[in-house]
Order: sequence, then C-alpha cells, then structure tokens
Amino acid sequence: MARGYEIEFITDTRFDGSKAELKKMIKKMQKTGVPVIREGEIRELDWSEENKRIGEKPSKQWRKRYVIGKGNMKWKEVMGKINKIQAPFYKSVNYS
Repeated sequence: MARGYEIEFITDTRFDGSKAELKKMIKKMQKTGVPVIREGEIRELDWSEENKRIGEKPSKQWRKRYVIGKGNMKWKEVMGKINKIQAPFYKSVNYS
C-alpha cells in the first residue's frame, strides 16, 4: 500500500469566496504536477437555514477533495505547491 494525503479546497461566501474561485484553484492544482490519486466532485454546502436559526447571515461553501501522492517529488515540495493555492488540512491516508 502506498501512502498519500487527503486534502480539501474550500471557498466560502463569508470570506468573499465563490464557486468560480474554487474552479480557479482547481486549474492551479492541475498545473502543479502533483500526482492526484483520487479526485472528488465539487460539493456545495448551503448554510442559509442553519445560519437563520442562530441569527447569522446566510452563507455557502464550495468544496473539492483530493487524495494526492508525491510521485518523484519530496513531500515538502508537494505541500509547498499546494499551499501556494490554499493551505489545506493534510490527512494521511493509505491507497492501493
């Protein structure tokens, strides 16, 4: 079994994020040369109803999850390329 990392890019309307911004991040990710083992679909989370209950402004998030490998790079180089796009949480995973 090989070792990799699961990451997720997130944009949020509370911080002026949009689906278009996430798509730009996806394009940047494709240009990094980082091996993508698995790639999820763009997911939209609508927090409008939950936020109404607690008196907050409505908000939405868009997310995309990846499982990445290192290929011929070192992990430090892989993470450096990804962190230039957005610094995600890295979860260590095994894949085959």
